[in-house]
Amino acid sequence: MADRTSLSQGRNDECEMSEIFKPCRFPEYEVSNFGRVKRVIGGRGVRVGHILSPHKSSNGYFNVRLTTDGHQRVVSIHSLVAEVFLGPRPQGLQIRHLDGNKQNNDADNLAYGTAKENGQDNVRLGVMPRGERVHTNVLTQPQAAKCVELLRKKLSPTQVATLLNIPRNAVYKIKYGRTWKWLFDEATI
Repeated sequence: MADRTSLSQGRNDECEMSEIFKPCRFPEYEVSNFGRVKRVIGGRGVRVGHILSPHKSSNGYFNVRLTTDGHQRVVSIHSLVAEVFLGPRPQGLQIRHLDGNKQNNDADNLAYGTAKENGQDNVRLGVMPRGERVHTNVLTQPQAAKCVELLRKKLSPTQVATLLNIPRNAVYKIKYGRTWKWLFDEATI
């Protein structure tokens, strides 16, 4: 069974909060502000008060297996915590992990936001690689900057690729904002 510290690695232990359990949309269970889920209604072979063990999904989020009316469901812990402590998720918004740690499901680490805000968080925190850190990237940042400079001077992508001795498709990707978009304003090309 995972203890509280392993489930809330991003917590600042100097300002200890008390754990608060609240009911969720599954009446047999309650969810805590620390991202823990417990059973509150007994059943055959089930202990009341039992804290469920989280399981990491293939995408890195913690899930729990809940049994309701004889049917098992796998539910992400961050969605349960957000629903209970932040309220219903507004349509079109995602649940953001503010510290970038998908396993830190503390209520104070979660917020609703747009896909763009979520992506910006990931870039800011270094969770999502960009530029030279992208494993498929063939250019360095100075090469990309020189490429943009030449494209702004109205050279064709073929001419830029030849001058810089770089793949032509890399120049096209820059020109049309598929790579290095975060670094350059594609509208000026």
